[in-house]
Amino acid sequence: MKDQLNDRTDQYGGSLQNRCRFALEIVEAVVNEIGPNRVGIRLSPFAEYMEAADSNPEALGLYMAESLNQYKIANCHMIEPRMKKSVGEKIECPHTLVPMRKAFDRTFISAGGFDMDEGNSAVAENRTEQIRHSLLSHGFGILNPEALGLYMVKSLNKYDILYCHMVEPRMKLMEERSECVVSLAPMRQAFNGTFIVAGGYEKDDGNDAITQNHADLVAYGRLFLANPDLRKRFELDAPLNKHKRETFYTQDPIAGYTDYPFLEPTV
Repeated sequence: MKDQLNDRTDQYGGSLQNRCRFALEIVEAVVNEIGPNRVGIRLSPFAEYMEAADSNPEALGLYMAESLNQYKIANCHMIEPRMKKSVGEKIECPHTLVPMRKAFDRTFISAGGFDMDEGNSAVAENRTEQIRHSLLSHGFGILNPEALGLYMVKSLNKYDILYCHMVEPRMKLMEERSECVVSLAPMRQAFNGTFIVAGGYEKDDGNDAITQNHADLVAYGRLFLANPDLRKRFELDAPLNKHKRETFYTQDPIAGYTDYPFLEPTV
């Protein structure tokens, strides 16, 4: 929907209406399938991270809020403009979601850096009807992530899919392993196919996860990205390259993806 990303020249690119067309068509299709009272949408018109910015985010948000009214969906959930730079970072911003809140006919939900008092004030001042807390809630806003995971793996069994790949609870915050009392063990036991785990693993605890039957396979993401010869480094107990997060998700086809060094050949 954003003009700094959308460079299409057909009916889904160019004007604001064209750029929003695909999202609105999806909303219409889902509403026709399951009814409007079971449909909501989350939008981040002001967000700029990962190079996803718009030259007029307020117009974008307002157009979407107004256009969604025709489908009578249950809610519109928008991220505060102050969260536009990165996940978890609040900045001073002259924009607000008030115009979108006024334009949308049904339940309007706000999110983005709210603590309890600030959230209560936003509702009391009629700037929103509900506040969504994510990082303050266990499991990014899911109050019972263990029940969610367990339900999903049990439900997936009937489809006989090849594998289920889950991220460890200790990685609920990006880049940061935290102490966590829950584990993937119930999901591993409930799933009938190949169970893959990921999330902050190094060589030794990855091996332990397999030998202790915690998983069938361990997936390595950042370690493998930064170490194209990761298997060899593990075999030799060689030092590992450190990943560079600032080069993730960029348009540069080389920097941070194909320029990590291999081990020096030994004689």
